[in-house]
Amino acid sequence: MITMLGCVSLLALGSLSKKIWSPVKKNVKAEQAVTSIVYDEKVLGKLKIVCNKLDMSGKEFFISGSISSDDGADSIQKIVDADYVLSRKDQNYYCRFGNTETINTPEMYLFVDHGIRKIMVSASKRITTSSNLPDLSSLVKNLRGENYEVIDEVTGDTEHISLVNENHITCMLYKLSFNAKNLRPERIYLKLRDGQEPDNKLMNKTLEIKIKECGQYSDDKKYNTNHILKRNGSAWETSPVCKGYELIIL
Repeated sequence: MITMLGCVSLLALGSLSKKIWSPVKKNVKAEQAVTSIVYDEKVLGKLKIVCNKLDMSGKEFFISGSISSDDGADSIQKIVDADYVLSRKDQNYYCRFGNTETINTPEMYLFVDHGIRKIMVSASKRITTSSNLPDLSSLVKNLRGENYEVIDEVTGDTEHISLVNENHITCMLYKLSFNAKNLRPERIYLKLRDGQEPDNKLMNKTLEIKIKECGQYSDDKKYNTNHILKRNGSAWETSPVCKGYELIIL
């Protein structure tokens, strides 16, 4: 089974949002936070529209851009502007992140790591989808429950809605940037505490997801596996681009 947002550990949108908005045990500092916050319903309504544009649960979805992340607890995991592409149509699925490609069709599942020159092939897998951001009612409920402040700013043609709580035990900042006119998503930025040392600022994690393109459509050409391998009779044959790659058939 492929979880759409599992590949976008890349995007980390779904898994992170579930973690962020799940009930958490407050730390001592959080007790000092304001317990009653009034939000601008127009801003929340705009936030819902932008979030809906990032909903991956429909029949088709496409998103591309780049990802950067910095983990204070593990500098080896640092990522700088790694390109990603994700396209889905029913059970056809394509994801590229850095040096890796994942393709799923009704006939097969294929994973390629161009860095280590390996190809893995197996039977087709079932794709499950989940919305990458919670619905507005859940979001608002958690905003108030977790004492998040909502800040709406406009810089040129870009609008930024930030959810801020510097005392939160998990996510201190969730910032969504989008085109102020057509509400097209442009960037997601998160600032997270380390689970093992939450009070150590040097261990904080950041994640930036730049969005070049996204929408409720797909790129059918992405589901063709011939650029990696194809059948030659009863056997698999790698493409010239992947010549010399180790082929693992499960």
